[in-house]
Amino acid sequence: MFKIKQILKIGFIFLMKCWSRGKSLVIRLYYLLKSKLLYVRAKSLSTARVIASPLLNFSLGIFAIPCIIFVAIYVRYRKTPSRDKPNLLFGAVPIIGLTYIAQSLKAIGYQATVITCMRSRIFKDSDFDVVLYEGHSTATNFELFWFFFSGHMRSYFYFIKALLNIDIFNYYFDGGILQITCLKKYELSILKFARKKIVLMPYGGDAFVYEEIANAHWRHGMISNYPQLGDNSHKIKALVHRSSRLADVVVGCLVHYVNLPRWDILPCVYYPVDTQKLQPTYPKDSGSIRIVHATNHRGVKGTVFLEEAVKRLQNEGIDVTLDVIEYVTNDEALERMAKADIYVDQLVFGYALAALEAMALGKIVISGLNDIEQNKVFCNYSYLNECPVIAGDVDTIYDVLKELISHRHEWEALGKKTRSYAEKRHSFESSADMYQMIYRKIWWKEDIDLINYYHPLLSPNREQPDLHPEKCELVDS
Repeated sequence: MFKIKQILKIGFIFLMKCWSRGKSLVIRLYYLLKSKLLYVRAKSLSTARVIASPLLNFSLGIFAIPCIIFVAIYVRYRKTPSRDKPNLLFGAVPIIGLTYIAQSLKAIGYQATVITCMRSRIFKDSDFDVVLYEGHSTATNFELFWFFFSGHMRSYFYFIKALLNIDIFNYYFDGGILQITCLKKYELSILKFARKKIVLMPYGGDAFVYEEIANAHWRHGMISNYPQLGDNSHKIKALVHRSSRLADVVVGCLVHYVNLPRWDILPCVYYPVDTQKLQPTYPKDSGSIRIVHATNHRGVKGTVFLEEAVKRLQNEGIDVTLDVIEYVTNDEALERMAKADIYVDQLVFGYALAALEAMALGKIVISGLNDIEQNKVFCNYSYLNECPVIAGDVDTIYDVLKELISHRHEWEALGKKTRSYAEKRHSFESSADMYQMIYRKIWWKEDIDLINYYHPLLSPNREQPDLHPEKCELVDS
């Protein structure tokens, strides 16, 4: 009886906080109208979005809160369902890597669902199991109102459904199913109350705190594409720390680990590619040279420096072309990438999903692995020593390409190395192994040493790797 009273008290306080939040939104809207700024904002934003969003968000939240609290209490005290394997959910930003993780786990018998809160310009809606908000830029005011209303209703519906059916929630740091609702801030707390397990992963803007990024090139690249994140850095830092405290496991990775207060496992990249679907076509040892570069974020990718380097090579009479892939579907990007000899990923930091796809296709891959200090932890405690990606940044890309071109007879062997690395470290099988270790620890409570899972000396899967120590050793001048 005492527990029930405590729960009701917590629920009442929760309702009052939401009411206070809603009142502040209404007051802000009043002053917006009073100062005649609504007309100015309506030029760039839909009038329906400006007027309806705060009020509708608050109203729908008030109706949803009692239902969510009731279901959370029921789930907390009900008998745990008997399952061979836990049910999984991934969300909620439209990044295809989540779908690849889910596919790798489905292949070994897990039930996995991928939910995204918004549509993507690059990936199809069908790439994800559920798209909560289906708005688009050409929608009318009424359509925007309907998308907003239905998106919130769908968010609450799927969250309640997930509370009842999902065991482990795999999220980014900027929120899950309730990301577009007024309950975003409380989602992880509700999940913990309902005895759910939480795995968090950073993808970039969800976890970067600009003023705490030591590498000025990294910071400048991010600011050039996402300046607004600098204004919100204090909020991002608070969110990352609060979320980390609630998480059962935090997955680190290249670059995005820098502002995490902790990580429990340290892969170089935590999502896979389908090495069965992507078959290699190795670089040519003669004829015209084709360089491919996919960029939806030119500042982070260092695109202008690559374009300048290729122009210099062309002016020197070298038969080389550059194909810049920008704002096209993932299927088209893969078709164009398959025709490449060299794939240049990002010249500012690390390597990411497109580089994995290029490696699976057997291409020579260049990416920004020049920051020895930031990468050292992945050499000593993960598998970056094995990585055949060639380090190149905004200062060195011309010299790196010139050196590669002078050793063209080695290209096929380099392509085979990248393919082999993708199969070993970034295939569906290797990804499923890692996530299964995580779930065995947090769901079955097995004694698994996640922090040393990839340790070159302590890993249970340790074997003699094909090392590339230049990633981690300072070169004497």
